[in-house]
Amino acid sequence: FNHSYFSLLMSSIKIDDIINFAKANNQTHVCLTDTNLYGAIEFYNKEDYSESITNANKGYESVMKVIMGTNDGNADDLTNNIKNKLELPSAINKNGFKDRILMSLPYLRNELSSHGAGSEKITISKSLANLALNLAASLCTFVIEDLQHR
Repeated sequence: FNHSYFSLLMSSIKIDDIINFAKANNQTHVCLTDTNLYGAIEFYNKEDYSESITNANKGYESVMKVIMGTNDGNADDLTNNIKNKLELPSAINKNGFKDRILMSLPYLRNELSSHGAGSEKITISKSLANLALNLAASLCTFVIEDLQHR
């Protein structure tokens, strides 16, 4: 697992350098573990929309991990814990909010770019990748702002 320059305090390695190293050493896969949205934006700009969605979700999960004070947990576990900390109007069911709103980005990631995609090549539109980037930014902003007001 590698960090790239998107995790500024952990590495200064450029993505292209990692890819070139992998190719030179006959590696077919590289796993990046960056923890922010910068990688998602670069992959979006390179039109690698699958990686853009994956990295947008990583950034979202990283924010939730910081809030929860943990290094562990997947999106389902993290959103289960986050939903109980949010101050939502009584008209909003917390479980419904978690499933429909907080899990919207992890749903896209699972269906389009990682777990759920399987071996089938899925064409991801620019607009779907853009939606994922905006969801990541909006969800992170919402969670942070809601919890700051306490």
